[in-house]
Amino acid sequence: MLSCSRNVALLLFCQCGSDRLTTGQWNANRVRIQCLSCNHEAWLDGFTVSDFDLGTLLSAALVDQARKHRKRSPDEMRKIQSLRKA
Repeated sequence: MLSCSRNVALLLFCQCGSDRLTTGQWNANRVRIQCLSCNHEAWLDGFTVSDFDLGTLLSAALVDQARKHRKRSPDEMRKIQSLRKA
């Protein structure tokens, strides 16, 4: 049983890319969802709902992008690779 003391925003996308989904049958373990664009139906099973903190998500995205575009010297890259192998 899911118990929640506050509302949590949830955004789901279909395999066609649409976010126009509706929920149907619910059996306490999983829910049937249907895409309103392509009419695809599936059971949503084994999901986790967590807190949504925009500040944390934004800072994590900025750090991730900084890591992707960081330029390192060849010596530093060799050192990192050797540490990963160990």
